[in-house]
Formats: sequence, structure tokens, C-alpha cells
Amino acid sequence: MSSNSPSPTTKRLPPLQPHAHQSPPDLKNNMAPSAVSNGTHTNGSISLKATAPSFHPTGTPDPSRYHAASSDEAYAKESKFAAHNYHPLPVVFARASGCSVWDPEGKHYLDFLSAYSAVNQGHCHPELVKALTEQASRLCLSSRAFYNDVFPKFAEFVTKMFGFDMVLPMNTGSEAVETAVKIARKWGYKVKGIPQGEALVFSVENNFHGRTVRSVCLPMYMHLLRISLVRRHHNVNRPRILRKLRPLPPSDR
Repeated sequence: MSSNSPSPTTKRLPPLQPHAHQSPPDLKNNMAPSAVSNGTHTNGSISLKATAPSFHPTGTPDPSRYHAASSDEAYAKESKFAAHNYHPLPVVFARASGCSVWDPEGKHYLDFLSAYSAVNQGHCHPELVKALTEQASRLCLSSRAFYNDVFPKFAEFVTKMFGFDMVLPMNTGSEAVETAVKIARKWGYKVKGIPQGEALVFSVENNFHGRTVRSVCLPMYMHLLRISLVRRHHNVNRPRILRKLRPLPPSDR
């Protein structure tokens, strides 16, 4: 750099002040139609501490470029533009609160599936909406290439809650199954001393473990293993069938 060139300067950002967050302006107006409630809702003897604005959809939803205007439009466009890897029930979720769900036409349903238990706490729980809104306006996403100030606290809470040493969170059930298999295999080779390439992974037959290749193959693997065990029981001279399990030829299935 030339001695005549100006030296680079940096500007330090002011540090974040604790509890200095304020909600974005007109947040409540952007959630129309809605009603604001700061009371405490109870479910039996359990208090839900509804301190955040609660969302109560009423009537027909407002038109939006991001939402299908009708159930028929949702069916048609998903069938045309989305891969057919799932076959949903013919109900379109447009808005929800607690166990109640409304379709674009305003028809009311009760949700007993609860997203396979992912929303057992109820749709749009005000405490969760409040936490999501506050965090999204502070920091939406950081990759694992960096630290952030939330994950360490979450890891501490989870490990103490369940009594484990460490935690490795996953986004989906398939990733959890894949990671569990990797950990079990590594433990088998490193700790138990299983010879390399001879570890076996057992799963529950006729069950759903996810949509990855390994997860989809696990139930079929158990089916083939069961057949192999039966064959080995009747033919003890069959050479090490459990150590090198291969799919049976069509004539033997």
C-alpha cells in the first residue's frame, strides 16, 4: 500500500443492550384479522401464560399473493407444481389457533393430528409466537460456521433436562435416525471393538424411520435379516450369513 493512500478505518457497531428490543411497528395491524388478548388462558390447572398477542382468525382470510385464495386453487397448484411425494388429506390449512383450524373458505376444523405431535402445544401459541417474533427481529439465522448466543444456552438446558452429557440437535426425524446409526456404528467399532465392516444395524420392522435412503431401507433390511435368521436356524452350515447380508435372489424370496 502506498504511503499516500489513506489508511482503512473500521466502525464499531454499538453493543446490543439487554432487554432493549422493541417489536416492529404495526406488527399487530399486519396480523389482521386478529384480536389481542393479554390475559392468562388456562387448560385445566395448567397456566399457558399468554403474555403475547394471541391470534384468533375470523371470517374469510384476506387475499394475499403468498396464499391460495381457495382450497381448489391450493389443490390444483400443488398438484401441478409440487412433486407428488405425499398424499395429504383434502383439507387446506389457512389459519389456526390452539386445536382449531380454518381453511381459505373459513370452514372450521379441529386438528387431532397435531403435525404428528410437533404442535401438541397448539397452533400459534402466543408464547411461541412472541419468542419467534423477538428472535427473528434480532437474528434469524447463523450457520454452524459461527457461534451464536442462543445455541449454547439451549444445549445446556436440554442436557440438564434429560440428564445427558451432550446434545446434537437435528432438523428432521430422518436426520436423527441417520445420526443415531452413525453414533451406534462408531461406538461399536471404537468402543466395543467390532471388526471393521462387520457391524449390524437393527431396526423395527414395518415402521417408518424417515425418507432418506438408509431410513427407507431399514424396514426391508430387517425383513431380509429375519429370513436369513430362519434359514441359518435350519442350515447351520450356511457360511456367516449374518456378517455379509445380501438381498435374496427372486427364486428364494
